[in-house]
Amino acid sequence: MSELSEDDLKAVEAVKSRLKFFFSDANVRQDYFIRKHLLNDKGDLPRKVTIEALLRFNTIKQHTTKPELVVKAAKELSDILTLNDGETAIGRVVPFTKDMMDGHIP
Repeated sequence: MSELSEDDLKAVEAVKSRLKFFFSDANVRQDYFIRKHLLNDKGDLPRKVTIEALLRFNTIKQHTTKPELVVKAAKELSDILTLNDGETAIGRVVPFTKDMMDGHIP
């Protein structure tokens, strides 16, 4: 990726904050969409949410529509997030499991 503009750098920081929240245990327990993807271990992108889907979230869209900035944000959170080989989807380093629901099924 070429040198990022100041606006892009700000967007990456904002997206990092949103990704931390979206993939947190507390949010996954409440957010059916994210949980559905993270619990699905079948298909081409097991336990991942596509960047394309994340870019449709209003709180991501308000900061960027550029997939490469979401990828950069995820890479900077490599202690908690992981990208698939094609860098088209994001998952958690520590997978979310049904056991982690603690009875919180909305």
